[in-house]
Amino acid sequence: MAKKIVLKEKFGDKLLENVMLSEQTTFKIGGPAKFFVTAESNDELIKFIKTAKDLELDYFILGGGSNLLVSDQGYNGLIIKVGSKKMEIKADNVIVDAGYNFCRLVNETARSGLGGLEKLVGIYGTVGGAIFGNSGAFGKSVGSAVSEVECLINGKIERLKAADCRFSYRDSVFKKNGAIILSAVLKLKPGAKEEMQKIVYDTTMIRCKNLPAEPSAGCIFKNVLLAGIDKEKVLKGLDLSRGEFEELTKFGKLPVGYVIDALGFKGKNIGGAQVSEKHCNFIINTGKATSSDVIMLVSIIKEKVRNKLGLQLEEEIQKLGF
Repeated sequence: MAKKIVLKEKFGDKLLENVMLSEQTTFKIGGPAKFFVTAESNDELIKFIKTAKDLELDYFILGGGSNLLVSDQGYNGLIIKVGSKKMEIKADNVIVDAGYNFCRLVNETARSGLGGLEKLVGIYGTVGGAIFGNSGAFGKSVGSAVSEVECLINGKIERLKAADCRFSYRDSVFKKNGAIILSAVLKLKPGAKEEMQKIVYDTTMIRCKNLPAEPSAGCIFKNVLLAGIDKEKVLKGLDLSRGEFEELTKFGKLPVGYVIDALGFKGKNIGGAQVSEKHCNFIINTGKATSSDVIMLVSIIKEKVRNKLGLQLEEEIQKLGF
């Protein structure tokens, strides 16, 4: 009760209680957040984080709500939604807040004749979330366009150069050091805006054709890096020739969607959670899925892949409230 009083004093009418997180995530799954506040600027974000720390209150920074599975029980702490949405183009540099919608950014930069993000159109969520997870598609990733990231580390604002962000496949230093991304500078390449907009359009059409429209968190698992896998066991388990394996892994990874499909999981459901028939690395919410449904389905898939192929799948999504 004392913490609630302080939050009310600090946040005023901005403080909400018992906000259903199913309404704040792309998966449309999750129970209530005990407290919820939206930071409309980076100054507010820093203030809200400091207040939570001073109160020793658990908090979670929420962007666009993608790549996230929230417990059916919700979150017994403070959700701080990033609402800062400034974006400025200076020559071939784009200075953009973490709360800016990533798909909108791709479209805006293409219309301005700045290239480098076109193949990433359709990625859910915010700029901050995309940088945090080094989101990517079609062999491209966000990290390749990052020049600098402004972040909050232990209460201090710091600026990290791209090399310091340690971007790798679906990973970055921000997953390890607890830093909160505030904004970023992206270095893009000037070019013909008509060509860029065509790539954006064509990529959007491909995604619409191949990815599910139902609520999901995006890809559930990371694709499997080839280093260290038992190739012979994988060939046998997937009934692949060496030539087929080489073609399948020509981009340096074993596509998990193919693996899940080959092991018979397409359309498999538990409760309201179902492996998409369009893309098997997506689990969709068919209407009344619970986090428990998703967890059970993920567990069954991981167990079969481990037993059949000797591979330990790594989840791409974050979990909250478990």
